[in-house]
Amino acid sequence: MRRLCRGIRVGLLILLILGVAQTSWGRSIHSKAGTSAFSFLKIGVGARSLGLGGAFVSVAGDASALYWNPAGIAQMENQQLTLSYVNYLLDIHSGFVGYVLPRKNGVNLGLALNYFSYGEFQRTTVQDPTGSGLGTFGAVDLAVSFSAAYPLSNGLSVGGTAKVIYSKIEDYSCDAYALDIGGLYPLPDGRTRVGLSIQNLGFQRSGYASDHKDGLAPVFRAGASHRLAGLPLLLAVDLYKPFDHHFNVNMGGELQPAESFFLRLGWSSLGLDQQVGTDKDNLAGFSGGVGVSWQKYRLDYAYSSLAELGDVHRATLNLDL
Repeated sequence: MRRLCRGIRVGLLILLILGVAQTSWGRSIHSKAGTSAFSFLKIGVGARSLGLGGAFVSVAGDASALYWNPAGIAQMENQQLTLSYVNYLLDIHSGFVGYVLPRKNGVNLGLALNYFSYGEFQRTTVQDPTGSGLGTFGAVDLAVSFSAAYPLSNGLSVGGTAKVIYSKIEDYSCDAYALDIGGLYPLPDGRTRVGLSIQNLGFQRSGYASDHKDGLAPVFRAGASHRLAGLPLLLAVDLYKPFDHHFNVNMGGELQPAESFFLRLGWSSLGLDQQVGTDKDNLAGFSGGVGVSWQKYRLDYAYSSLAELGDVHRATLNLDL
């Protein structure tokens, strides 16, 4: 077991070094960029996780694990409901609703809804490019998922998620089906966890046009988290690889100065893609947040900077039922 733990640590360290090295070599446009459908699936959910820069695959232990790593719900003992809202760029709004039901037979279940609303667009025609009097139309993305997770021996947990994905723009729509799988393992020291997930393994059933379909973009995540001894600080790091993008590193820390109060800071190398040569580049990829818990409630807030693209604000309420 000691050799296995040592091997896991060395492997994660190598992955981290490779990821950091790639970000330092410079960023070029990936050859498959823009070739996949349902890009909203790659945008993380939950204020706590995004306050940590998206380094959450090994931290996931509440209802937001339904998005990050389904194995994270395996050890949950209480029913939990999570409600998350995001004020995204321009007129884009999104939300996430997740519910976890622990079962006596050891198999914990979960349901989730992830949605994006893109606001209203002015309808135009070639004859009337201004669209005066033509009205507006909207666009929306939805993903409904069902998850199951099971604790195995030695603390190892595994989980899976089945998703139905739907997108609509005006009178045009498309849909897809996908699977997520994940694993979570706590090391014997009781303060370190490693996690792994693969998301969006599936296919597009129908496209906006009958003669064209785009594939999904699977996402690979591997990470580790460690809670320091004698200090109320949690550190986490993830290696993140979408099928249509380069390797990226997410990292974050959570300080708990009081029993019911949390401070978070994170960074994602995805911010390197948002830099355009202005002063706001200095904040690209950085995030931070706070959390407050009271009895069965926990309220989290997170701020993320997308440089010149704008700022993103997230709020999440977790409730133990």
